[in-house]
Amino acid sequence: MVEVLRDHIAEHGIENIHIVHKTWDETDIARDLQPPYDVTIASYSMGMLDLRESIRKMMAVTSGTIVIYWHIGDQPWDAEARVLWPLLHGREHYPIPKSDLLFQVLCQMGVYPHVTTLRTARQQTFESFEAMLDDYAERYDVST
Repeated sequence: MVEVLRDHIAEHGIENIHIVHKTWDETDIARDLQPPYDVTIASYSMGMLDLRESIRKMMAVTSGTIVIYWHIGDQPWDAEARVLWPLLHGREHYPIPKSDLLFQVLCQMGVYPHVTTLRTARQQTFESFEAMLDDYAERYDVST
């Protein structure tokens, strides 16, 4: 997604977008960011160690809107992981939290978000068998 965004930025000659390709847990506001931002977009990035602190960081650097894209229910890879993770790691798979938890944390923080639900279909293709293996190896934390 970041590469697509970079392509669009270059194609349209946009100069006022700052991409930080890190998790919010890894992001240091003073070192990595140049606030204030009009909009902060957290796209498919809610697998955070400290969700509340990450949201606080977003709020601290944004003078306007925070847009968070996240999943409502189980995703296809959750169903895969329930089967594969125990075979690969000898323990149960625990999926990352979904939007219901995010919504509850926001409400506990006194933030009552505007929620829009989008239905999407996902199809993933790979350039090669090796590229697919690399993707799955990273996804399932295996090296062989």
